[in-house]
Amino acid sequence: MVILVDANVILDYLVTREPFFKPAKKVMELCAEEKVQGTVAFHTIPNIFFILRKVCTPARRRELLKEICRMLTVTGAGHARVCHAIEREEFAGFEYCLQDECAKEIQADYIITRNIQDFKHADVPAMELEEFLGLYQRLEKGL
Repeated sequence: MVILVDANVILDYLVTREPFFKPAKKVMELCAEEKVQGTVAFHTIPNIFFILRKVCTPARRRELLKEICRMLTVTGAGHARVCHAIEREEFAGFEYCLQDECAKEIQADYIITRNIQDFKHADVPAMELEEFLGLYQRLEKGL
């Protein structure tokens, strides 16, 4: 199974944001253990670096990004997909449309997020963490 992990999930994991930390950690562990193929959109990396500026030194932020890159594969979208994303006005935030295009580029099964509403127009199905973890458990049990 291939998933694209949204920035909010990664940030919940990195900064131990409660009450979201435990499911975020479980998703990240599944990726790190290669039980699922976890990916992150290229543009999410600098966004995380920027967001963490208020809580971490630049050196610590780089260490955290290295950790993420050990757990997730960074993916991008080519020129045609970016141009297509620019035309997709139905998304409230352009970054979510870009994530959908990145997910399509790698034929992801799901986008894993805490804000499913951001992806209501996505072509790749978006799934909240608890729902994904439940699906993974059912698949693991062969149900």
